[in-house]
Amino acid sequence: METLIAEFREIFKEFDAENFPDSAVEFFLQIALNYVDKARFGNIYNNALFLYLAHNLSIYNSGQAAARAGSIGSGGRAIASKSVGSVSITYDNSSDVVSGAGDLNATTYGRQFLQLQKMFGAGCVQI
Repeated sequence: METLIAEFREIFKEFDAENFPDSAVEFFLQIALNYVDKARFGNIYNNALFLYLAHNLSIYNSGQAAARAGSIGSGGRAIASKSVGSVSITYDNSSDVVSGAGDLNATTYGRQFLQLQKMFGAGCVQI
């Protein structure tokens, strides 16, 4: 696991140990190891694994920033409009470009992971 984390941090330098503690990286790496299918991605498995890990760490970071600002649960989405009287808020969902992709649309890393899934997910079709 330490080797994977070191390789991940070498490629994705923005996820340094100061801002992303090893405990958080290990937590989301365990999820990624169980989510990303090695057989599906073959020789680019680590690419897919690291994109999925970066996606989850980005969401984690948004949650941490929101918690520091006192707005837990906003998910880091852009606000399109807001009101004060009778409280209303509308989020900008224009970045959610892939229907049915859930939170993978929320980060660049997630969208890149989705692209890999499309390229490596078709497989053979038998009719």
